[in-house]
Amino acid sequence: MGTAADIIISHYKKHARQWVDVPEWKTADGKPLRIHWQLMTVAEAEDFAKSDASMDLDIFVRYAQDKSGQKMFDAEDRLKLRLAGDAHIISRIARLMTGPARTLEDMVDGAEKNSKAITSA
Repeated sequence: MGTAADIIISHYKKHARQWVDVPEWKTADGKPLRIHWQLMTVAEAEDFAKSDASMDLDIFVRYAQDKSGQKMFDAEDRLKLRLAGDAHIISRIARLMTGPARTLEDMVDGAEKNSKAITSA
């Protein structure tokens, strides 16, 4: 088992290639058009947004700790994750770390659970 950064990079590499079938767009044989892509890395998200999108990565690296309270990442890991980490997952976790998004996500989760409970009743 590698470092936390190695685990994250390994996950990215395993899941980097994505695809979706678009039923609205049919090929000549009537099948949905399949579109492939590579998951956006943190560096690509920063370049695409042309803003300070690295704030999520900074929050993630600065506040992530292991079970014993030790920092999980250092400056070198930040660079590695910037170049080969899934920007959306890192941003989602960073938003959870900052508080308000965590509250909103808890509310959405609660609403989904209530909806499922109502439908199954």
